[in-house]
Amino acid sequence: MTESLLCCQNLSKQYGPKNHVLFKNLSFELFPKEILYVLGDNGRGKTTLLKILAGLLSFELGEVYVRGQLFHPYKPSLRRFIGWVPSSESSFFSFATAEQNLLFWGKFFHMDQKMIQYRAFSLGEALGLEKNDFQVPFQELSSGFKKRFSILRALLPDPIILLLDEPFAFLDQKSLKKIKAFLWDWKNHEERGVIFSSHIELPLEKVSKVIKLEAYC
Repeated sequence: MTESLLCCQNLSKQYGPKNHVLFKNLSFELFPKEILYVLGDNGRGKTTLLKILAGLLSFELGEVYVRGQLFHPYKPSLRRFIGWVPSSESSFFSFATAEQNLLFWGKFFHMDQKMIQYRAFSLGEALGLEKNDFQVPFQELSSGFKKRFSILRALLPDPIILLLDEPFAFLDQKSLKKIKAFLWDWKNHEERGVIFSSHIELPLEKVSKVIKLEAYC
């Protein structure tokens, strides 16, 4: 039997002084070559769930396993398996070029410059980026190109799980088509899986599972 890449068991999350429940006893698994789609209105906990899976937020109850091992945000050996693409690109340096941004962030993954550039240009080509695009100041890039570089940054350390928060928002049709095609192809190589969120219903072609977060009563 194939081992899951990620397994959530009875995950519960509350917030605020009144301990408002976002979700309770949430359980699911992500297997190799799967795409899992988290759907829900604004404020239903989609971003919170993905941040928990990325090791950026705590949770009250439940367990998360990555490749069968209990996941803890301070376990570098497991964190490297997960790539995180936030909904906003505000963590990039606006006046630095795309390449300078990637070189900066690659250092956090303990990568040297040659490896960063090799990974970046190889992945960039698959995402429809040309070498001259890497020399453009980040603030001058279109929304579609910023999103492509955000995905590229998350993939620098070669994770097996890619988490994307609202990745298709504010994209033109060309960028939307390119990014979807890339993600669908990426997860089919080796043992990889994708989880993405959206507040609007999208065509479900090639999506393996849907998790719908609704108001918890």
